[in-house]
Order: sequence, then C-alpha cells, then structure tokens
Amino acid sequence: TLESARWQYKVIGKEIHRLERGRCFTYALAAMEKTADRWRTVEIIEDVTPGKELACWMAAVFTKHQLSPLHFRDAVEDVLGCPDFTHGFDS
Repeated sequence: TLESARWQYKVIGKEIHRLERGRCFTYALAAMEKTADRWRTVEIIEDVTPGKELACWMAAVFTKHQLSPLHFRDAVEDVLGCPDFTHGFDS
C-alpha cells in the first residue's frame, strides 16, 4: 500500500508552446520520497510524453515496484525507447 511505500511517482500535466506545433500539452514525472510527515519531491523529469495514459502507467508501475530514484531517469529512457512499452498508448 502507499501508506507503507517509501517512493511515489506522480504525473504533472503542463501546457507548453512549441514553435512547430504551437500550444500543446505534455506530462512530466515527479519522484517523491516519504518523510516522517510529508512527501518530498526528489526529482522531476520534464516533458516526458504528450500522452497522459503512458505517463500515468509509468507513475503507477514505478510506484508499485518502488523504483529507486537512482534509476528513475534510466527507467523513463528505457520505457520511451522501447516500442513494446509505448505501443498502444495515446500520444
């Protein structure tokens, strides 16, 4: 359960402006660490994906498996670089 978890991953939606596409929406991921009285942000990776479904899936899997933030960037890169993971998600 999340109550006993040390790490939690959250999705952060953000509207951005790109020259080639104009305004669009993108999703970041945040690694959070549970302290004695609150959740503390350890790291944020901006502009991970334009697909909310994929971002939510990554956050859920990383939280469920208690991914250490030491491996956070590598895990995001692995997911984004593997068509088997990203196929079928919105973009």
